[in-house]
Amino acid sequence: SIHASMLQQRLWEVVGGKENGGILVREQKEISSKALDERLATGALIGQIVLEQGRLHYIKIQGEGPSRGWVSLAAGGSPLVVRSRESDADQREAKHEELPIHRHAIHIPSADAPWRILCIGDSLTCDGYPSKLESLLRT
Repeated sequence: SIHASMLQQRLWEVVGGKENGGILVREQKEISSKALDERLATGALIGQIVLEQGRLHYIKIQGEGPSRGWVSLAAGGSPLVVRSRESDADQREAKHEELPIHRHAIHIPSADAPWRILCIGDSLTCDGYPSKLESLLRT
């Protein structure tokens, strides 16, 4: 399970959907995927699991609505979710602090050498790993 403190740097607040009882939540990233019956309520606080192409895979921290799913960041030019002011990342931006950047050399093995793939991250990123690994293994 994902603990709320792990999401501290990636918090979002639902600001759209006031007229419709909240914003639409889908099962998958694709807009064509099945929409859930319940909407995510305006004012809900959600934690980012994955952010891809204007779509946010979230886990609900507080508020009403599905406990997890995919939502759009905006619709029709209006924001549906915005970074929460409680986010540590927003506080750093407000203070104009630079985040540390760590660079490491990457050794690419020869074609006849066995490949080893090491995934480093936390449980928040594991949903993104299978699809990325699958695409690496196909090439």
